[in-house]
Amino acid sequence: MNYKDTSDEDLVVAVNGDSMEAFEELYDRYWSKLYLAAQKRIHSNEHAEEMVQDFFTHLWFNRKKLVLKKNFSTYAFTAIRYQVLNFIDKENVRRNYMDHLSANVASFDNSTEETVFLHNLHESIEREVNRLPEKCRMVFNLSRNAQKNNKEIADEMDISEKTVEKHLTKAIKRLRVSLNDALFLIVLLLLR
Repeated sequence: MNYKDTSDEDLVVAVNGDSMEAFEELYDRYWSKLYLAAQKRIHSNEHAEEMVQDFFTHLWFNRKKLVLKKNFSTYAFTAIRYQVLNFIDKENVRRNYMDHLSANVASFDNSTEETVFLHNLHESIEREVNRLPEKCRMVFNLSRNAQKNNKEIADEMDISEKTVEKHLTKAIKRLRVSLNDALFLIVLLLLR
């Protein structure tokens, strides 16, 4: 069935009935808009992508329970706004912790421990990256190691930018789960 001319509300009803085509239509209609809304507030492409992917993943897995009191657009943008606010709160906590940590680190020298830790961390990252599916691993390495943007990666690999975004989101999620949240923050700092 072609859902191009279907209203958002009818698409939501179809998604409630397990229609992947209706879900894909909502995804296509709102992915870029939601991404831009998040990215404008947090100024991070990767985190904005992750927020939108999380929203759509949550939407699909909870499709049977989805009952909208307002229109889908309001629902979607409100969900992203809450994710942005949570992200900002977490970043403030992380920044305060890092400021506190850096203020206290100056008081003692543990360079040998840091070197060993960083070496072990690097090995763990490499091991987890190597466990990613081949294309996902290639996209991740081009993004993080070769410092290429999504468009450059898409052109080089002859895939769409959305596919690049999906691979990056998948890689980041798998690394976060594998390396734990606390370690994940350190990984992101080291990979930048």
